[in-house]
Amino acid sequence: ANEAFDAGPTDFHAATLNATDSTIAGNVAQGGSGTGSFAFSNSGTGGGIFDDVGSVVTISGGTISGNSAVGGSGGQGGSALGGAIFSQGTTLTINQTTVTANQAQGGAGGDPGALNEQGGLAFGGAIESESDTLTITGSIFRDNAAIGGAAQTASIFSSGGEAFGGALDFPESSVDYDGITMTGSIALAGDTFSGNRAIGGEGDGGGGGYAAGGGLNIGLSGSPQPAATITGTTITGNVAQGG
Repeated sequence: ANEAFDAGPTDFHAATLNATDSTIAGNVAQGGSGTGSFAFSNSGTGGGIFDDVGSVVTISGGTISGNSAVGGSGGQGGSALGGAIFSQGTTLTINQTTVTANQAQGGAGGDPGALNEQGGLAFGGAIESESDTLTITGSIFRDNAAIGGAAQTASIFSSGGEAFGGALDFPESSVDYDGITMTGSIALAGDTFSGNRAIGGEGDGGGGGYAAGGGLNIGLSGSPQPAATITGTTITGNVAQGG
């Protein structure tokens, strides 16, 4: 069965999704913008697919391309999580799939005089996977990007946004969600990660944004570290560049 998800993000709550030889392309999750001295802009989460706690998602074959999660601009810029897929506490399996040119773009930071003028954070240019049971086999991740938001005002408080995982961000192994502890792991086999980028946002008076994991970012300081197994996988030509 061929399916095309191309008119906006597909949102599943504790659901089962099987996508075979499908195209998930050109979708955008756009966070709202905030203005004023105490503004915080909203996040953009899961440009193509947002799958919620308890879901089982299987993607076999096909392409995932040109999707974007974009944080809102203004005040503290909104975060961007998962240019193509945001997944939390699910069983996510991706097999023989090409994942290209997806982007998580943190929102630009604030108006002059705002209390917080930082650029928004960016997590997972293609996939932000949090405490999932994540399995990826025989897939290609190419030219995806996580880009921290720029600071727009010349101030010591106007640092650029941080960026994690140009293609894939898997920050922690367990997280509490409404009183339920979710525990996950990551396994990669026979995959290729190439030409992906994590780029910290530019500062304007404050510091530029930190960047980690041009191809993959696995683990988060101070959090339970995930169990990761990587076999027969090529990780080449990826870039992590601070702002």
